[in-house]
Amino acid sequence: MNIKRYLLASAAVFILFQITGYIVHGLLLMKTYESLSALWRPDMMSLMWMMHITGAVYTLTFMYIYTRWRRTGNIAEALAYGAVIALFMNLTGVVNQHVVFPVPLALTVQWLVYGSVEIFLGAIVAALVYRPKA
Repeated sequence: MNIKRYLLASAAVFILFQITGYIVHGLLLMKTYESLSALWRPDMMSLMWMMHITGAVYTLTFMYIYTRWRRTGNIAEALAYGAVIALFMNLTGVVNQHVVFPVPLALTVQWLVYGSVEIFLGAIVAALVYRPKA
């Protein structure tokens, strides 16, 4: 593994995940979240720093696994990696959230779709940034 490319790609994917997270949760799903406000912690916003830390750990792990997965570095390979991660992390996590919390099925499906798109985009960015200089 090339540490410099790993850290650069990790930073790029982290920024992507932060931007897409804001678009999905801060814009697209905000009205839904407001309608379900009784489910959320009242002090949730004061704890968001934890989500940034876990997001960084997630991204570093996402990239570490990618560096082990990567053979050719092409986009098709990145999309296959994204599919595996989406099944492993997103599908299982979202379904488990649905089981534990009384959220509408429509929200669960949106989490699944948006989260999978985010993972596929992250895999593409990983492939584009974590590549040897030509």
